[in-house]
Amino acid sequence: MAMGPFKSLNSSYFQLGTGNDTTADSATYVRLTNVSASTAYDIKVRTTANDNSTTVGSTVIAKGESFILKKDPAEFVHAPSGNIYASPISPRE
Repeated sequence: MAMGPFKSLNSSYFQLGTGNDTTADSATYVRLTNVSASTAYDIKVRTTANDNSTTVGSTVIAKGESFILKKDPAEFVHAPSGNIYASPISPRE
């Protein structure tokens, strides 16, 4: 089944960065955007905020890239830079 269009579940977004892990309002689907024009970053999904030992998955977001991450609602999204923004979404609205 194709996904989309997407509905934003919050009128704002979450700026990530060191110490800024977020559940994105306990969202299952989170759109991540890298606003950097030159740097790729590691994205981690954790069971506990700001605790690298609880990482359950990771990927890389390229410069200027956006993608949708699916996670458990209680899990946290981490990025090492404020260049990464997270928006909770519903992909089938």
